[in-house]
Amino acid sequence: MKEINLDTLFETYTDEAAAKEASSFKTVLPGSYNHQGEKSTVGVGDDERIVSLFGRTYAHLEGPITTQTGDRRGRQFFDVSWEVYRVNPTGSPTGKPLGVRITEANRDEALRGEWAQDKASKLWGQLTVAFDATKKPIKEVLEMYKMYPTVLYITESFQIGPGQWKNPRTTEERADYISKGFTPKNFVQSISRKK
Repeated sequence: MKEINLDTLFETYTDEAAAKEASSFKTVLPGSYNHQGEKSTVGVGDDERIVSLFGRTYAHLEGPITTQTGDRRGRQFFDVSWEVYRVNPTGSPTGKPLGVRITEANRDEALRGEWAQDKASKLWGQLTVAFDATKKPIKEVLEMYKMYPTVLYITESFQIGPGQWKNPRTTEERADYISKGFTPKNFVQSISRKK
């Protein structure tokens, strides 16, 4: 390497777009991926911006994902909770679904079939069914998560505005979202046992 004087770089700046691209998380296309759990961290949500987990006990799970043929595609992170919350489709002032913890006071109304389990509750339920562990202690289920492989169905969504997400339906629509600089993110939609 031919050394240069560092002072000559005083007026040279980093390309912001290149830095953003280099530090962004890569997403995978929607589909089913093999997943081997490696880590589970349990805690109580303390970030008020994450309404669905604030004040709630949950586990943050992570591990590698691979295609059905074994090609590694990256790592997937997602949250599950054994504290059942349900989404009331009309219960929030904004008209958007609002996760509500089920209590004795609202149990009858919530369980009439109008309220669906929120994502963290649904994924926990699917995890316990995948391991035939619905009657096992939570600690044991989380240990099983790290021992046995699962299959995750993952979607890719683009944040097109604050709190607004869109799933592209075609490759052209996906390319359009990327060209407009919208931020992509993967979401786990379901968990099943690997056969």
